[in-house]
Amino acid sequence: MVSPITPKRLESNSTIAFVSPSARLNHELPAVMSRATAVLTGQGYKVHELFTSDTGIQSSIDNRLSELRAAFSDPTISAIICTIGGPCFNELLPALIADTDLHKTIRANPKIVVGCSDITGLHWFLHALTGLRTFYGPGAIPELGQSISADDDDDDDDASPVAFCAKHLLRAITQTQPLGDVAISPTYAPKPVPCLWSLFSPLRACLGRYNILFDSFSFGATSFWYGLLELGG
Repeated sequence: MVSPITPKRLESNSTIAFVSPSARLNHELPAVMSRATAVLTGQGYKVHELFTSDTGIQSSIDNRLSELRAAFSDPTISAIICTIGGPCFNELLPALIADTDLHKTIRANPKIVVGCSDITGLHWFLHALTGLRTFYGPGAIPELGQSISADDDDDDDDASPVAFCAKHLLRAITQTQPLGDVAISPTYAPKPVPCLWSLFSPLRACLGRYNILFDSFSFGATSFWYGLLELGG
């Protein structure tokens, strides 16, 4: 297994790239993308959206690979946020696994990477083949691009789901100390059913989408998964 590497924290005025390595909805949801962009530019960051319209399945694969390579290779980009999950990230894995030049680029210039659901495949690739530590977190479309109610108080960081989400995302990627406890959103998440976990042997936990984790066995480098407890859906 490669040695782990940790990206630098996100500094003010840095550039964040939006990429879509699975579902391709940027052009179908321009208002949502604009809202997600505004959330980050409103905090003093620059946003660079990497997206080329697809003309077919192979075009989509080529575009997604090109956009990922561009995001990781551009020295002006400090963080990468995936726009959404989807059904087909694993189409990219054979090419990404074979691209040893990209692996070297990622290790030489590690960046913050955020995404969830189908982006589990990207997290696996980055961790298993480059050692990059990444963030399983919100996407531009389903979380950061949510509509904000007119009743929300702009001065309250927890007034809306999107404000709450952005606040704690930025806490995670702009600080060097441990994140600590994250409160339950007062306007979105219901209180969980009281329960306790009981572990009977020491295990490491892995958060992700289980079918993507299982797919990764097809590509080798499976020793990483031994002794892991999978969390998620």
